[in-house]
Amino acid sequence: MTTCAIANGSRKDGRAWCAEGALDEEGSITSARIRADLLGTDGSVCDVLGAETTARDRIDLCRHHRLLSLELVQDISENPCGSVVRVSARVLNEGPAPLVVHRSNSLLVMVGE
Repeated sequence: MTTCAIANGSRKDGRAWCAEGALDEEGSITSARIRADLLGTDGSVCDVLGAETTARDRIDLCRHHRLLSLELVQDISENPCGSVVRVSARVLNEGPAPLVVHRSNSLLVMVGE
């Protein structure tokens, strides 16, 4: 993750992802949550297998980046209510700066204030 604390702070594909008017040297206060749900035949959640949330963390002008690793290890019962597991990750940005979340070297997601 990269906070929008400086101009051109997050460049990718020849584009600056942080708008000049949204920059804030205070950076971003962030947390993340990973969750695994078991889905029934109708596609709805029939069981929550587990969830993990990181502690709140500040990414400021001096730090600028945060590498985030989430791990969730869960067992499925012998008689599960469904056969599809959906894993989702959610990033919360409390601001004040916007946050750029990089999925890989070529993909990213922008999370506003």
